[in-house]
Amino acid sequence: MALNKRSFLVLTIILIGGTILYFVYHAVNQTPKKVVMNIVEDIQGDRKVEGISKIEQKKLYPFFEYPQEQNLENPHFIISDYPGRPDIVKVTFEIIQNNKNTGIEAIYEGHADFYLKKKGLRWEVTEIEVTPYEKER
Repeated sequence: MALNKRSFLVLTIILIGGTILYFVYHAVNQTPKKVVMNIVEDIQGDRKVEGISKIEQKKLYPFFEYPQEQNLENPHFIISDYPGRPDIVKVTFEIIQNNKNTGIEAIYEGHADFYLKKKGLRWEVTEIEVTPYEKER
């Protein structure tokens, strides 16, 4: 089946458009905050984790093991970035311990700073610095 010039032009435009959409999707979908959020959610959900070494991954386990050991609720996490530094993402882990009589009994808070590096279209975690849970109240 021979392609005439018009069919070839349409096919070329479709391929170029598809390629552009692919790169735009990955550029938008692979922000450092999104990468870190996926890692934290995968560890919390006990799923396979990508984009981080096993050594760095193990640094995050205490944030999810401590509440289980102390019979507390699962931690809530807040993901934030540093202005002007897209390669650093901070995750704050919080556990609120409630008391039926007095309301909030204690708040536990810990932090993890994720250092990322762009490799091609993907962000990869190179290092994590952890501040373990501290009782805030």
